[in-house]
Amino acid sequence: IKDEIKFDIEELLRISKETADVMKNKFSIFAKKAIKKADEALHSKTAQEAKKMGIQILGIAKNAATNAIKSAKEKLGK
Repeated sequence: IKDEIKFDIEELLRISKETADVMKNKFSIFAKKAIKKADEALHSKTAQEAKKMGIQILGIAKNAATNAIKSAKEKLGK
């Protein structure tokens, strides 16, 4: 029985190692594909347009805040 248990444990260890290797390889492939797709998305035309729009919106918000502060200062000064 001892030898059978030892054989079973060794077989389970071997199968576990093989499973871990397969999972590691699959995850590695998945991660590489995900990184590639993310990089493509960041450099896409849509992403570049969104960046430009964000910069424009930030400029508009900055101007609005500056004007609001000026108006508030004027009101406080009166």
